Amino acid sequence: MIKKYSIVGLFIFFIAIEGNSQALDCYKFKEGTFFYPTIPNGLSVRKNNIQKSYTNGKLTMIWKVKWISDCQYKMVCKKVLVKPFSIKKGDQIIATIISTDGNCYTTSVIYFNKENPKGIDYPNTEMCIKKD
Repeated sequence: MIKKYSIVGLFIFFIAIEGNSQALDCYKFKEGTFFYPTIPNGLSVRKNNIQKSYTNGKLTMIWKVKWISDCQYKMVCKKVLVKPFSIKKGDQIIATIISTDGNCYTTSVIYFNKENPKGIDYPNTEMCIKKD
């Protein structure tokens, strides 16, 4: 009898957890103009699978963006317009949206380059939709 109640209790527990977990809605972050709250004067414009990165209003990099899933994307650097710069053409980033808060999202980032072909973790990055 106790075993039966334990199984029923465990089942209810898992139903409660499943009901309380929310899937992230990442759709609104696929295209748009974004600013970085922690990077003054940093801006990115993502449209048609291309992301252009700006610093102080000057175009610095162009990335090709491929969405791997609803909340994960891969970026490959296509052009670096500021020399010298630590990011090089061909470097890659895998960004996973781990949380959203209104018009902002936070990503975990793995950066790949010639020196780090297996990737290195970067600190989480926050981006927010820039309102005109």
